[in-house]
Amino acid sequence: MGTGLSVTVNETPDGRHIVHYDGQSYELTPSSGEVICPASDGVALHHSRNCTHMGGYEERWRVYPDPEGDLWRRLLEAASADDAQGRHAFAEGTGLRNGAGRPVSKVCQTCTLVPLTSVDNFTTPAKALSKALAEFDRNTCASRITEAEAEVSQVVRDFPLDAWPTMHLERYALGTDVYKDSFCYRMEFGTPELCSMRGGHAGKHIIYRRKKEATWRYPSEYDNEQEAWEKVRAGFVKAFETMRAGHLTDIDAIDSLRPGPALTAKAISCYLPGALLPITSRDHVRAFIFHLSGESAHLDAFAAHDRLKQVIDDDKRFDGWHPYEIGIFLYDWADPRPAGTTILKVAPGENARFWDECLSGGYICIGWEDVGDLTEFGSEDEFRAAFAEAYNYKGNKSKISAKANEVWRLYQLKPGDLVVANRGTREVLAVGTVNQEGYRWRDDRSEYQHTVSVNWDTGYAQTLPEPQKSWATVTVAKVPAELWKSLRKGVVIDPVGPAIVPAEKLLTDIAELLARKKQVVLYGPPGTGKTYTSLRFAIWWLATRMPETELDPLADYGTAGFRRALDALQDGGHLTQVTFHPAYGYEDFIEGFRPVEGGDGGLRLVLRDGIFKRVCEAAAANPERPYLLLIDEINRGDIPKILGELITLLEHDKRGIHITLPTGRRFAVPSNVHVLGTMNTADRSIRLLDSALRRRFAFHELLPDTDLLDGEKVGDVDLGLLLRELNRRVVKELGRERQIGHSFFMPGGKPVDSEAELAAVVRTEVLPLLQEYAYDDYSVLSRFLGQEIVDVQAHTVTGPERRTAGRGALGGTSGELGRVMRTVVVPEYGKCREKDLDPSPVDLAVVESEELAKRIRLRWLRDGTLEIEAGSHVGVVNLDCVSVRVQPKLAGSELDVLEMLDYAAGLHSLRELPLLRRLGEGRSLRDLVCLLLTRECDRLLRHGLRRDYLRREEALPALRGRLLVERQVARRFGMLDRLECRYDERSGDILDNRLCAAALHVAARTAQDADVRATARRLAADFSGVCTIGGFDARSVVERLTYHRANEHYRNAHRWARMLLEGAAFTDRNTKSGRTTHAFMVDMNTLFEEFVRQLLHDALSGTGVVVRAQETLPGAIRGESGNSYTEIRPDVQLVHGRRLRPVDAKYKLYADKQVSSSDLYQSFVYAQAASNPDEPPHTFIVYASEGQMPPKTVSLRRRDGTVAARVTYVAVDIPRVLRDETARHAWFGEARTLMTPE
Repeated sequence: MGTGLSVTVNETPDGRHIVHYDGQSYELTPSSGEVICPASDGVALHHSRNCTHMGGYEERWRVYPDPEGDLWRRLLEAASADDAQGRHAFAEGTGLRNGAGRPVSKVCQTCTLVPLTSVDNFTTPAKALSKALAEFDRNTCASRITEAEAEVSQVVRDFPLDAWPTMHLERYALGTDVYKDSFCYRMEFGTPELCSMRGGHAGKHIIYRRKKEATWRYPSEYDNEQEAWEKVRAGFVKAFETMRAGHLTDIDAIDSLRPGPALTAKAISCYLPGALLPITSRDHVRAFIFHLSGESAHLDAFAAHDRLKQVIDDDKRFDGWHPYEIGIFLYDWADPRPAGTTILKVAPGENARFWDECLSGGYICIGWEDVGDLTEFGSEDEFRAAFAEAYNYKGNKSKISAKANEVWRLYQLKPGDLVVANRGTREVLAVGTVNQEGYRWRDDRSEYQHTVSVNWDTGYAQTLPEPQKSWATVTVAKVPAELWKSLRKGVVIDPVGPAIVPAEKLLTDIAELLARKKQVVLYGPPGTGKTYTSLRFAIWWLATRMPETELDPLADYGTAGFRRALDALQDGGHLTQVTFHPAYGYEDFIEGFRPVEGGDGGLRLVLRDGIFKRVCEAAAANPERPYLLLIDEINRGDIPKILGELITLLEHDKRGIHITLPTGRRFAVPSNVHVLGTMNTADRSIRLLDSALRRRFAFHELLPDTDLLDGEKVGDVDLGLLLRELNRRVVKELGRERQIGHSFFMPGGKPVDSEAELAAVVRTEVLPLLQEYAYDDYSVLSRFLGQEIVDVQAHTVTGPERRTAGRGALGGTSGELGRVMRTVVVPEYGKCREKDLDPSPVDLAVVESEELAKRIRLRWLRDGTLEIEAGSHVGVVNLDCVSVRVQPKLAGSELDVLEMLDYAAGLHSLRELPLLRRLGEGRSLRDLVCLLLTRECDRLLRHGLRRDYLRREEALPALRGRLLVERQVARRFGMLDRLECRYDERSGDILDNRLCAAALHVAARTAQDADVRATARRLAADFSGVCTIGGFDARSVVERLTYHRANEHYRNAHRWARMLLEGAAFTDRNTKSGRTTHAFMVDMNTLFEEFVRQLLHDALSGTGVVVRAQETLPGAIRGESGNSYTEIRPDVQLVHGRRLRPVDAKYKLYADKQVSSSDLYQSFVYAQAASNPDEPPHTFIVYASEGQMPPKTVSLRRRDGTVAARVTYVAVDIPRVLRDETARHAWFGEARTLMTPE
């Protein structure tokens, strides 16, 4: 790998060539064996004749052979970009000139080397290395180097190297009574001019003491702190010896120091200056290696340090530089830390009672001191657990989370961030800039001990024109850009600090994605500000790239200035907005034929450009200016249909390359065209987007921002806490993609401020959305909003304006959230009575359903008691007030029944049986079927839902497919607005998907398990994005379904879907509402017959015996006239040549009693009816048993003692045969012996 002006080329796994040169990164389009130079003005070398920068007549281009494909590389390595003479000398020497004879000194950044804003998560520096070195003033480092050397000398004096072998733990560790005298304190807090290791958690010190709890923390492999200290101390001693020997990389092998690479690196830089560069973060070291050499160095910490030092030593431009000087330069040039300035408002106590102390001491302070020093926590999760234990807030989890956020947000402040100190809701006391000391726990304070050191500027002191209501209840809060702009306008004198405008991290993040991929999609739940963000980004991004427009890049959303900026950008053609919808097509977006009036008064079709093509043509004519296309609701359109073949041209390296459209026209997407789309995840998951689109777009998620509502109160309701709690419940039931966005509560950009307005928002916007999510399941709605608001039995919602005063906007508590209806468990053929129930009118009526009575007998008694009598059906029936669960008696558990269902169908689809046994523990049979359905449907989604061509006929504004001339004349004669078209469209609205979607909707409403229900709802929404279920008849669909290579992978999902749909609900015909009772029941008699049939099929495979399902034995019983009197239909027939042996499957327990007489009589009749003259009649009974039982045979004998018929009954232990493969094969062997004719 090279450094400096050498070129590094790395090939990615997908075949892309990434070039690193002079600290910058590019993507290379390899040469085709020639380079092209333009006709006149251009002085760049090109690899594509189709590049949009290739101006002039082609015959005047200069084309040079490039057999090695390296002319671009040789040009770059000849001299830096700002060394014009060096580049010209190379061009003269190789004869590289353009059509006008001028030397070629550049490489095209459209068709040859495309600049990349980031590679492997490393952001490309704004300046080339050579330029940054030329501009860097080394004199500014002198004082800092002097101070750093003084701090190093003090560390060596206070902690001599020869004292390390006998150093005591208290002299080393944080958290002791004398922690300020410790080595770790000196490294983190007492050496501000040395390489920083501030921030993070105390685990970086390897051993530390939690002072509040008086407990030691150390790696788990040690038994106690003394053992840990002995190992760590020995590790440091060995590291220092290793460094003196010059073996830096060997430190990575010292296991005791591996948890503390930053501390170890800083210690080495003190005791052995110059051995490594003063950089403590391993990730930062790796980033600098990449920026300097192009190497993606996935090295251990000290191997990375060693490699960075080699890279610096090899670059002669750094000769004579001090290590600290190099460190200062690297951070100045290519700082790998997140960009942007965080601005927080912090109240220094109630009514700013600690302000004077903060001003004089140079810090800001907050309370919550019961949680202790934040640096002592090993992780954020550990802090949050301790915070929840210290501050219960009456069990309000949302409030605990919100307040913990405030404390942690303060702790995360870094040097350069800003703190606005406030008193009340309008007074700003000062603005402080966080200095190097940052967060500090102050023992010398009796309260408000969490502090952050800042440099105060009282020039910002002012009274805001409007009160900030949230400041009344929130101690630490973000300061929005609009508020900061307003605050700066109120500055009376010029503040000491720079005119900082907070970097909008969201906007810069989107800009980085847009630079890398050229197209980005903002996605998230409804109400999270996607359109708002896209418009704000459009103005900010375009205005900053075209300063001559004099537009305000941070114009407040919705203001006159914001609208003027939008209008100006749209009028200039640089900003275009469009909304996709299901009818939107290629003809609208790219080009299509549209009707116009002909000269003779008839109809004429004219080819018209679509929106995207017009944008691209404008951008090609003005290649130095940016163009942005905003696509709202991008997921509502059929992307492959809309983009067609142009989806390939969106790729970064395909920009500027021309293709031929179906109309014969030539077209290219210029590199200065960018696309920003938005999509609601509540409508469709990202997983359902076309895979080609997913590859070519970057995606940025926007989630509800409750910080915007924290402290905003309506009556006694805190909007931030309200939204947090509501979304906590929604996430538990439905997943994160169905959350409620903050903008619902911020009409016009400001929080609602009256109870009537809040009630209207909830009633008319939030509630309908929740009803849609819950599929009108009021039990789910009650878990969202509470039983005080939702009446599950009456199916009504009481408006939030009628809530009980003082109970908050949501009914119920966190404990009630997980509450489910009462469950009654009875065995097959069991009976019981359940008392003290409160049946709804629907419950009282539905038990009269004839369909339900065929499966289970339910009867209401006068005192609210439900009498239950189960039969042969197992499963679950849900009434509004109780869930009745019938468990199998002979088949083991519900999971065993599920395995029987799977085995009987011949699917063997339980591919993850151990996992399923763990996931399915304790779940009802229906929930198990729902679980299997969701897992199979999730596999389908990940594989990609099947699509097929469907014929469409509709009137469209542009021609698509074939024009139906006769229909056009008959229906639209003389009309030019629409064309009657017939076309074939590839669609997911096919039977394969509709069957799954219908079953998922049932599972989403009926599954009792919250996790299964939530997954089913998410998948149902995903499937609904591609198909419809209106008027869906499961039985007719099943009859029409056939399987082939294209849909074979749907078979398992369809099996569980059919099972759920066919046994999922009974409609009460005796009620006017036609209310459906959610149920799922399986007839064990029928299932056992199917199970035995499949068992025999597998057992007798290869023996020549054919296993047949139920078939009538014709003419077995006849009347006097010779006509058939009644039918004989054994469950299974075993056929071998002319021999036939019936098998009867009995789901009965014969283990402790004899076969019933009626069963024997029936079997003997079967034997006689199927008899063969060559041998005595023989039939079989296969029954369910508990444990292994030997087969038994009963004979029917004539008066002379000869055998007239035999019946052999064979036991099958269902759970054992299912779970134990050895037992199953033993049963197979027994069956072959008994049932295969000799």
